[in-house]
Amino acid sequence: MNTLRVKIAVLLVVAIVSVVGLLTVVLFYLLGPPQRSERALEGTAQQVELVLGLIKEAPGVVTLKQEPAPGQIYKQSTEGLREVLTARGLDLPVTISRDGHEAPLIVSVPVEDGWLWMPTSGMPPPGPPWTALVRWLTVIALGATVIAVFVANRMVRPLVFLEDAVASVGPDGLMPELPERGPAEVRATAKALNSLSARLKRSMESRMRLVAAAGHDMRTPITRMRLRAEFVPEEEERGKWLNDLDELERIGDSAIMLVREETGAAAPERIRLDELVGDICADLKEQSLDVTGVNLRPVTIRASRFKLNRALRNLIITRRPTAFGRGSA
Repeated sequence: MNTLRVKIAVLLVVAIVSVVGLLTVVLFYLLGPPQRSERALEGTAQQVELVLGLIKEAPGVVTLKQEPAPGQIYKQSTEGLREVLTARGLDLPVTISRDGHEAPLIVSVPVEDGWLWMPTSGMPPPGPPWTALVRWLTVIALGATVIAVFVANRMVRPLVFLEDAVASVGPDGLMPELPERGPAEVRATAKALNSLSARLKRSMESRMRLVAAAGHDMRTPITRMRLRAEFVPEEEERGKWLNDLDELERIGDSAIMLVREETGAAAPERIRLDELVGDICADLKEQSLDVTGVNLRPVTIRASRFKLNRALRNLIITRRPTAFGRGSA
């Protein structure tokens, strides 16, 4: 996922694990690997030596087994213990085993009459010290991932809020006012967007007022020109003048309806489409346009009356003369 949240989380995880890993490697290099394994083997060898001495001095005090302890044999620890015992003068084929994950480690020591089982809890985990380092870094990585995801979500939450707000921009190009809260950068961004939205709204309202004023102002000269056209002696020329004036008047009315439609922001309503088309046809017919509505079927829709009225009126006027209804496009 190529998102800011994932990038921040990955960056934090890499930074934390890298720093911890580097410090751990430096400590291993300066101090060397832990000596816990050697100390534990020395202690176990001392215990074996003491118990063997006790058995020689007081036979029968310790219960012996017929075979070594069952379970998984830890070869590396077994070889290390044998080497320590050999260095102490005891060449014994001892074994270190565990019968189950939760069972204790058992040191099996051969004696003359059987095997001596010695439970021990001081043995280190098998394997080289780097195994412990890998486990340590794994735990650090898991913890860092949880912290990084939490921090990334907290950091990008205001940005997600801004993204949702911008996505809610309406058809008019305006968006709801954003709350100016959160970090300083987010507050500054919200303030800038609110200021931009306010300027756009004022600009659009100014343009709408200009269009409405122009539509209203056109009516007075159109009326004077209509009166003068009535006195044109030639009937054909007078008809052309009146048709042009009707078209100008329709343009002015469309501009005014557009302003009402945009500023009113009327919600969609249930409209009988056949009745609306019939009303438009009747209105245009009164304006001496050759328009007739035929075979209008009753249909109910949800729409904005102003927008639908203007669209149908423009469509009918563009396709005149025609009979508008079934069978006509």
